[in-house]
Amino acid sequence: MQIRLDRIKDGARALGIRLGKDLEVTGSAYGLRADPETWTPFWSAFTHVVRNALDHGIEGADIRIAHGKTGSGHLSIDVMRRKENVVVEVMEDGAGIDWEAVAR
Repeated sequence: MQIRLDRIKDGARALGIRLGKDLEVTGSAYGLRADPETWTPFWSAFTHVVRNALDHGIEGADIRIAHGKTGSGHLSIDVMRRKENVVVEVMEDGAGIDWEAVAR
């Protein structure tokens, strides 16, 4: 899984550049292995999650600095096993969800 995760992280970095956002991307699969054929549909859909985190989550440097943050955003993607489940965790240090905008 690490190879696939590394590809997604590379894609996130490239998207960050295209969006003009300075970005640090980290993450690990912690040695977890899985059948690639089983997971291919998931990874294909998962790219939408990553894109949303960058498009709508992480602000541009000027906005981040104005809010007392560093100019570069951080995106973390981890894949781990918890008991009988595989957990894919995505975290970013953006502004959070604007629930009023969602309601509109």
